[in-house]
Parts: sequence; structure tokens; C-alpha cells
Amino acid sequence: MAEQIISNYRIIEKIGEGGMGIVYLAEHITLKRKAAIKVLNPILSQNEQIKARFVNEAVTLSQLNHKSIVLLYDFTSQDNQLFLIMEYADGHTLSEIIERNEALQENYAVNIFKDILSGFVYAHSKGIVHRDIKPSNIIIESNGNPKILDFGIAKILASDAKITKTGMKLGSVSYMSPEQILGKQIDYRTDIFSLGVTLFETLTGKLPFDTSTDSEFEIQSKIVEGNFKSVKTFNPNISDRVQNAIIIATSKNPNDRFQSCNDFKNYLTITNIKQQQFSVYPYVQKTKVSEIHPVTKNKNSKAGYIIVFTIIGLIAITGLILLLTFGKEENEDKITISKKTESREEDSKNHKESTKEKTMNRTEEVRKLNLEGYYEGYADRFGYDPMEMWITHEDGGKLTGSTTIRFSNGKTGTSGFGGVYYSSTGKISLYETKQTSGSGTIEGTVSTDENYIYINCIFTRTSDGGKYKWHLKKLK
Repeated sequence: MAEQIISNYRIIEKIGEGGMGIVYLAEHITLKRKAAIKVLNPILSQNEQIKARFVNEAVTLSQLNHKSIVLLYDFTSQDNQLFLIMEYADGHTLSEIIERNEALQENYAVNIFKDILSGFVYAHSKGIVHRDIKPSNIIIESNGNPKILDFGIAKILASDAKITKTGMKLGSVSYMSPEQILGKQIDYRTDIFSLGVTLFETLTGKLPFDTSTDSEFEIQSKIVEGNFKSVKTFNPNISDRVQNAIIIATSKNPNDRFQSCNDFKNYLTITNIKQQQFSVYPYVQKTKVSEIHPVTKNKNSKAGYIIVFTIIGLIAITGLILLLTFGKEENEDKITISKKTESREEDSKNHKESTKEKTMNRTEEVRKLNLEGYYEGYADRFGYDPMEMWITHEDGGKLTGSTTIRFSNGKTGTSGFGGVYYSSTGKISLYETKQTSGSGTIEGTVSTDENYIYINCIFTRTSDGGKYKWHLKKLK
């Protein structure tokens, strides 16, 4: 089909092929915009039901407009063939990346999945279930942004159309949910299961069950009845929060899974944030120096004196010995108590000096921090909105950078900032350089521990004085 013209697009080359059709790279004749054109296999186009499903793909994609989902530009028919003209995502599929790298680092994989989950939150809000989620249906563009492909077998839940009947198993077996395999009624939670399996494979390069068999039935049985392996079996460095997220997402019973992709995304985001909520200066309880009781005079010594004075003549020598003996014990008691007092005072002095030295060391560590780099966290506005910050330049305490907040309503806010970091106090003072109705100032503190640098701020909106918190961190 090279050089063939389809609705003002010139076919360049074939770039992919699936069960429902072939995908070509094309370019608009006038606009020079590249596009991906999907053509239904001519053999399948004779089947009216499959043809109707292909038309359903066009209707489905036309409702979707999200940065993590490929856009539909046009839908047309020509020479008894059907064509979808879609946004061209220039990058590599997640399956290609996994195959090349075997496994992705946790932070990178989780950040990608947050964007993927945002795309599914949007699609599900439109009543659309994907049904065929797998790494090969996700493209990672050269800028790192993921794009979800192939909503062609999706079912529009809000529609009365019965093109896809309950019980028709559409999708790749290894990523199917148990209810999908069993032909039961499915909803958004089947996508959550498939996303959990995909995240598992992204982090390990493996599926959570043995795939050494060629039997589709055995794989289906393992999904429906078997126990999945722990992600830490293949990658022991995975955090508990991500392991738990996968366990929840891939539960056999849909009621035990996350009940929405937003819940899934929030778990990956908020659980991580909660783990950092502790002071950089651990509370040190001062050691209480025990009170030193006054020395009590020895009563036996007093009795000895009475005896001496009463029968001085008879036991003069004995009284003298007793006097010397008890006098010596009393002096030894005083010396012992004095030494204990000196020892305790020395311990208290050493403890105070040690605590002071540790505090000074931590203060000095904060002063020497390099704040440049990538931070992630959340903005506590009306909920927990995922947030990223880049401090791109630090020079003598002067800072510049940018922030991105993904609000729960689906909107994204991006702004640049400038400001000052006061290393002597750990204070930070910023202002947004993009002056809009939502711009404002940021005041907060910088702290650290063995692994992270934390920035905790309060954002104050200039227009109405509204306030909300920012909580961010980055690896040292």
C-alpha cells in the first residue's frame, strides 16, 4: 500500500499488524502531519459482526481526548475497506522496552503507570472498558509519555448496542481477568486486574505465573484458580507498597481489587508520601540525672560513742577500734557517693555535648544540600493531587525551576518559579513566575534524612489568599 492516498494521507510504510488489521505510517499531503492508519483486514471485513466492531472502535476513540490515549483524527471507508486515521505515537511499546531491559526500575515504572492509570480514569469515566490491556498496547514516546493503544475491542457500557456479547472472550489470555476467562459480566475492574499483571511484568520482566506451557487452557486455569508469585520473588528490591498494590489489583474476586483506577493511582502515590511524614531531627529524650540523696550519718557510729563514754574504762581499746572502723566506713561512703555523683555529672555532660554535636551535624548537613533535581509528592488541596517539581538551577541560594500538578478533575497545572533557599535556617521562599489568576507564593522548609531531601511548603494564592500544602521529596 506504499504511496497510496487515504483521505489526504499518503501511506509511507507498514509499522504493525494485529488480529483485526494492519497499521501503516502515513503523512498528511498538505499539513505534513504524521499519522497511524489502521485498516481492517479485507478477509475480516466480510464478517458483518467484526465490521461492526471495527466501526465501534471509531465511535469509541472519537469520545476520548487524553494525553495518555492515542487520538482519533478521522474515520473513512475506501474501496470496500475501513480505515482509522489516528495520532502517530513515536516511541517503543512497553513490551519492547521490557524485552530490551528485562525489568524497569521501580520509580520509573510507577511514574509511567500513574500516567497510564490517569488515562484509564478518563476512559472509564466515559463508560469505556479496554478489555485488552498488555505491554504491547502501551507505547512510551521519546519524551517518556505513555500512550494507550487499541480500544478497538472496547465495550461502551453506557450504550444499548449489543455488538460485544457477554461471554465473548476478547483480549490476550495471559492478561485476562478471571471473570473475563469465565465469560462473566465484566466492568472497569477487569482492566484493573490486567493493569496489575502488566505492572508486575514491567517490574520483573516475568508474568506472575509459569508460562512455560503452550496450553492456553493451563494458563487460564492458573489465572482463575492458581496463586500468583510475589513480585519480590523476581525482584526483591521492590517496595512493600508496590507489592501490595499488585496483590490488590490482581485479586481473583473483583470486589477485593481497587474499585477504580483512581484508587489504584492514589495508592501508588499517597502510600509513598505517608511513609515520609517524620521529622528530620528525631526527638531525643534528655537523660534525667538521678537525684543524689544526702549522706545519712551512721547510727552505729553514734552508738559506739555512747558505749565508749559509758564504759570508758573497760573497753577503751575496743571503743577506739570501733571509732576508727566506723569513721573509715563513713569516709568511704562519702568518697563512693562523691565518685558516683561525679560520674553521673560527667555522663550528663557527655550526653548534652553529644546531642549538641549531632544537632550541629544535621544543621550543617542541611546547609550543604544540593537542591537541584527532580522531586515528587502531592499537593494537599481538596485531596491528594500528584505533583512534581524540578529545581533546575541553584546558585548561591537562588533557585529556579517548575512544578506540575495533576488535579483530581483531570486538569494539569504547570508553572515556573524563582526564589531563595536560606541554607542557614533551612527555609525556602518561592514565587511563581507565570502570573495568572491562580499564581501565588510558596513558603516552607527543607529537611533531610539518610536517603531523601524533603521540601514541605504552604502555597498561598495571590488572588484570594487561598492556601494549601505541598509535600515533596527526592533521592539524595
